[in-house]
Amino acid sequence: MWSSYTLFDPCYNDDGTFGFWIDSGNGVLTLLPSLALLYNLTFDVAALAPKWMALLSIAVFWTELWGTVLYAWGFFYRRQHEQIGWFHTFLFVFCTNGIWFFVPAIAIYLMTGVIESNSFAAFRV
Repeated sequence: MWSSYTLFDPCYNDDGTFGFWIDSGNGVLTLLPSLALLYNLTFDVAALAPKWMALLSIAVFWTELWGTVLYAWGFFYRRQHEQIGWFHTFLFVFCTNGIWFFVPAIAIYLMTGVIESNSFAAFRV
């Protein structure tokens, strides 16, 4: 994915840019909390209350969300969309980054329900 994306945004080839570090940092730092959330959504873990897991998850999702917003802001601020055109901007910037915007935003909303109920029961059928 990164190799294709660098054709439209060269910051992914430059380890001195925000785009490089926000994506690589999120990829590394969110792995363990994401695995813990998936485990807690599946199994009841007595040692970690759902409320606390939801709070940790909100922190993780928030970093993904704000990183995406800052990245998009920089992309348009540097006028990179003018270099690749609106079709490729929509396809490669909006669609790929939209996942990193909408999924964390929805997850933050859902985790507030977990905090209120102190239960992951709504996720289990």
